[in-house]
Amino acid sequence: MDWRRASAVFVLLALLLGGRTFGQVPPSTGTDNVLSMLAGGDATQINEAVVSIRSVMTSHPREAVEKLNGGWMEALLKAGRYDEVEEFANAGSVAVARDTWPVEQLQRFRVRALRAAGKHNEALAAARGLFNVSGMGSTPYCIQTLCECLKEARPDDPGIVNRFKLQQLALAAEDEKVRKEQAADVAGSAGAIVLELEQVKVDPRPFERAIAERPKTGYDNLYGTGNLLLLSGRTKEAVEVFRQVYLIAPEPEVNYATEGLAKAMKAEDGAVGRCNAFLRAVRPKQPEAGAGAAGKLR
Repeated sequence: MDWRRASAVFVLLALLLGGRTFGQVPPSTGTDNVLSMLAGGDATQINEAVVSIRSVMTSHPREAVEKLNGGWMEALLKAGRYDEVEEFANAGSVAVARDTWPVEQLQRFRVRALRAAGKHNEALAAARGLFNVSGMGSTPYCIQTLCECLKEARPDDPGIVNRFKLQQLALAAEDEKVRKEQAADVAGSAGAIVLELEQVKVDPRPFERAIAERPKTGYDNLYGTGNLLLLSGRTKEAVEVFRQVYLIAPEPEVNYATEGLAKAMKAEDGAVGRCNAFLRAVRPKQPEAGAGAAGKLR
């Protein structure tokens, strides 16, 4: 199976369920004083900007997340304020935990900051968390990011990226029997496939307190808890939470809840085969063949 073709399948299935628009918060693109201070290059002004961001995070967290994703994070990266990027990525993810897209954007910045700081093992772990929480349409991006992080974190293992890609391709099959057969082919004489992603352990500590303190009922609350569990690498718990989310989702949220359960399966398996099969099984029924061009899409 061609790597690009596999990526296209991931995107297609996401689009069939409405893509990544669920719960999306559009980032702000306007300029402001904080952005000006961050971009000016003056250390004192940058420090003042950081203080201002912390203040907005406390008083208006959703507005802060919009502005972080709309320019503040990029400016912090350019200023070399990598610790603050990680701080705000995690705090912002807690603040808008129910909304996958802004959380995903924040965590992309976090991975970039850790890589820029030379913290390659931490960046790899964060990239795994990003893979876990991201919507299905972002799978190709997350796979590429993991490839880059694996290469940087494991410089003494030149074959690791190729093994990882082969594993992802083998485990992308929707049929369970085919997945097992392809996994055996990849394993070869080793006798068993050792998933590279299984060796990447995510630090759960940044989100432990937030998870513990979240309300235990309600659709929005549970969706946010599921996302934080995914970011923490607690994938089995996340699957159970998203099963609840899927069952109680109000009608306008069914697509979003469906993607939540699918991405939790992806995170638990470290690959997309099972979740792709799930998405194909629950997607809206297409017209029969002969009923027009759309009838050929299955």
